Amino acid sequence: MAPVITPPLVPAQGKTGDTVTVNGSGFTTAATVNFGSVLASTTFVSSTQLTFVVPSGAPCSGTVQVSVTQTGVKSNPVSFVILPAPSVTSVTPACLPAATGGSVTVTGSGFASGGTINLPTTPTPTALTITPPVNNNAVSGTIPGGSDPGTYQVTVTTPGGTGTPNVAFVTLQAAPALTSVVPPTGDLPGDQVTIYGSDLDNLVSVTYTVGATTLTDTTATAFGTYVLSTVPTGLPAGAGTITVTTCGGSDTIAFN
Repeated sequence: MAPVITPPLVPAQGKTGDTVTVNGSGFTTAATVNFGSVLASTTFVSSTQLTFVVPSGAPCSGTVQVSVTQTGVKSNPVSFVILPAPSVTSVTPACLPAATGGSVTVTGSGFASGGTINLPTTPTPTALTITPPVNNNAVSGTIPGGSDPGTYQVTVTTPGGTGTPNVAFVTLQAAPALTSVVPPTGDLPGDQVTIYGSDLDNLVSVTYTVGATTLTDTTATAFGTYVLSTVPTGLPAGAGTITVTTCGGSDTIAFN
């Protein structure tokens, strides 16, 4: 009696190492599963059921024909789809406020509906479900606020596996806290000042306000605990404020 496979395979798609059930009829202990041109590790369950493990020689992606052979007789072929493992290449934006979180777009390949975007955020890890419509090269999700500041690796997990590690990261940053400006007085346009504080990385802007005039220093550079800045040309004389904005938020300090 020739073996017969009753489609579909269970599951009908997967990756290397997955166990798949073959239902049908006429199976014996001599039955072997052919996964394309590769012989798969086969387990006889009954005359109507076999299981096999998707072999390591399977292609990275695509459709493979599966059949059963015993005593030289081959069954009908049934399709099995190899799901590619996702690959993560970048996260945009790469920095968000820790307090509020925000939307991120993860780019790469092999993304699939039902997968998750994973971030080991603390105190609670974040897992964002990938939902339709799905772009296989880009998925978006929203990181909730309230996670501890830090830099977190982003991975994507689908039925095809987990995306490339150590490639994509997102920073959740605390809001800046300004403590002092040196020199504290007598600053004129063109003078360099040092603004001290904390969480000053990922600088977005430094603005000076005197009265109704607000100007931006486009030369400012941040070093984590201080910012080197030049008082903008055109700023009127008098007391005012300096506002430092980073990806984590903003803070303002007085200057004269």
